[in-house]
Amino acid sequence: MLRVGRALLLASVVVACGTAQEARPSPRVASSLESQNLLADVQRDWAARGHEDVTSRLTKNVDLFLATYPNDAATPLVRAYAAVLAIGRNDLATAERLLDANVVEGEGTTSDLMVTVRAHILRTKKQPEAALDLLRPLVGKLVDPVGRDLFLEELTLAAMESHLEFEAIAYMDAWLTEASGEEHERVRARVDELLKATPSTVLEATYRSMRERGKSSGYSKELRGALADRLGVIAVEKNDSALARWLLEPANGTAPARTGSEALQDLASSTRGLRTVQGRTIGVLLPGDNVAHNGEAAEVIRGVSWALGLPQPDPRKRDGIRLVTRDAGENLERFDAALEELAGEGAAVIIGGFDAATAARAMAWGDALRLTVMALAAPTKGTPVAHGVVLGETIEDQLTALAEAVTREGATRLSMLEEHPPDATKVLAQVAPSLPLVSPAISCDAPDQGVGLPRFPVKAADRENGSWLVAAPSECLRDLALEYARTLQPGATKKRFLATTLEAGIPHGDPRIAKVRVLTVGAGIVPVLAARPDDVADIDVRGYMMQFGARPSYWAAIGRDAGALARRAVTPLPLDTASDEAGVLQRRAIVEAGVLAARLRFWSSEMNRVEANRYFGRKLRVVDVLGGI
Repeated sequence: MLRVGRALLLASVVVACGTAQEARPSPRVASSLESQNLLADVQRDWAARGHEDVTSRLTKNVDLFLATYPNDAATPLVRAYAAVLAIGRNDLATAERLLDANVVEGEGTTSDLMVTVRAHILRTKKQPEAALDLLRPLVGKLVDPVGRDLFLEELTLAAMESHLEFEAIAYMDAWLTEASGEEHERVRARVDELLKATPSTVLEATYRSMRERGKSSGYSKELRGALADRLGVIAVEKNDSALARWLLEPANGTAPARTGSEALQDLASSTRGLRTVQGRTIGVLLPGDNVAHNGEAAEVIRGVSWALGLPQPDPRKRDGIRLVTRDAGENLERFDAALEELAGEGAAVIIGGFDAATAARAMAWGDALRLTVMALAAPTKGTPVAHGVVLGETIEDQLTALAEAVTREGATRLSMLEEHPPDATKVLAQVAPSLPLVSPAISCDAPDQGVGLPRFPVKAADRENGSWLVAAPSECLRDLALEYARTLQPGATKKRFLATTLEAGIPHGDPRIAKVRVLTVGAGIVPVLAARPDDVADIDVRGYMMQFGARPSYWAAIGRDAGALARRAVTPLPLDTASDEAGVLQRRAIVEAGVLAARLRFWSSEMNRVEANRYFGRKLRVVDVLGGI
């Protein structure tokens, strides 16, 4: 049950701790001049007990008073002080003994302190509800300043630990308001900690009520600011742009979030969370700061642009197709934010995912929104797909094809190069457990070893006589090919080779690798071995080579296929923008159906459609190439 209204009422009631709403008995004075003087010392230090040296002196004087004046009129009060000091040392047994020895009639400072200490003991023993029941009768009554700070702290903590967060927030406000000086700094830090532990739904509901009612809510400006600050952090952590925009908008005299940090400002001004479908917009998620995939991203964009007929200077021939891109950045938060921004830009379909992990994440995100994501790489084989399609080829099938070719070649020394060891190595162990790997896989991130030393270190015998299996980005293969070429001996070309996946491909032609033999996975038209456009029979491929002056790589081919499929799917959409949920989902459904129904000639597959399991079907082969292309 939402208890914001109750909390608001309690906020005004608790503040009454500092107002004379009800007469409360004053503590008794000491019985003699000597005890009065010692009591004065105790009470002076009590007010400043936050300092370690003061607390030490206070403890000594309290013990001295109890030992010297066991029957003084002020002894019950000092005994209550001693109980508070005991719980400060986590000495619950002593605190309970002191409380049991105190017999106090009526109300007043001593009684308030005793109730507060008993509540602390109950809360420490995991009975916060019982502690709260003890403390609530004091709410709205005049709690003496001597014990007010401790009372408000226990009241707040008991409510929090009872999972009554709305009520606890009201008590936090009273606690903050009553604290002053150095104590206020401590209380504010403690309140910030408690707000971090408070569910975001409670924080947002409370703050919305504050904003709606403005100053009449009864909450202090400081607490309103603390809630706004915490919600600002939550908005950034969750990439919640709608929450960020709301926090930065003033309303009813309530100031916007003070943590108008650059991150919050950027989030508020972004299109994240503004999920629309704008005409025939196609989004592409690029790998961003992942240097290993930068070349591949450029190839994909080239292929997508070719399929979409972009750039097209004549607006009459554009078919309303609009291409938007975003960089995925270097972490998962930025990756998700980039997807949200593409949705905010109105993308009806998104192309992305340059490796298995990012493909799986992008597709899971798309499935949750019923937005078709075309994955350029394949996630782990068997990963369920609800609304997207997988255009990439599974590593399992590729390694199976390569393992068969390597076995036919009779390779006895095989080293492994991959992007994220030991991911591909584990798959290889499943599909070809007898393959003769000579050492653990080497990562593409392997640093330079120094001038004249190999970047990808293996044993000398393996480096000079072995072959390589490469499941890595094309740029990584290029570096290996140059290093590998230097180890080739005359006549050894046929015996040694680099076996590469579709993603790695064939290294670009370079005189230094003229004798490097490559066994690479092929599919569809890939790899294109013709050197000139005129040597290519396919008109579409010939046109691509004439325009770009290069053969289409696997990444260009799969980008072209993704672009062609996306273009076919978005063509039925109207050119206006849908922003209501029903309209957005309807258009996304049209695109999804169009992707599954399309019949096209693809470059990266011999098939002409996406299969029923939402994966691209392919007939893989292994192509033997000498010297790169």
